[in-house]
Amino acid sequence: MDSSKLVPVQQVVVVAIKNRPEQDVLRTAISRTEEESCATMYRWRQAENVFSDLQEQPEPMGEEYREERGRRIEAIGRMERRAMEKELNTAAVLPSLYDFLFLSPLTSTGSSE
Repeated sequence: MDSSKLVPVQQVVVVAIKNRPEQDVLRTAISRTEEESCATMYRWRQAENVFSDLQEQPEPMGEEYREERGRRIEAIGRMERRAMEKELNTAAVLPSLYDFLFLSPLTSTGSSE
């Protein structure tokens, strides 16, 4: 046997694998996996950036919430004061109205006796 005509085993295996149709499927799967991996890393970095931005926002949002809450409390207080003033005015008017309607002497407009 002539040793120069022998092909190394690794070359035979590589040639056999390159010729298999399954190899194309595997290459495609690997390519897709690499693309998905890159896309996933990109989305991960974007999420980290958004998260970082959101961590910086709570303080201003908290201040805005406290200011808005204070304005709401003031508005409610004004509405309650107005309602109470209205009730007090009504309560002050009712006795005098009652006195006028029921306790005041009726004047006759007709003949005097």
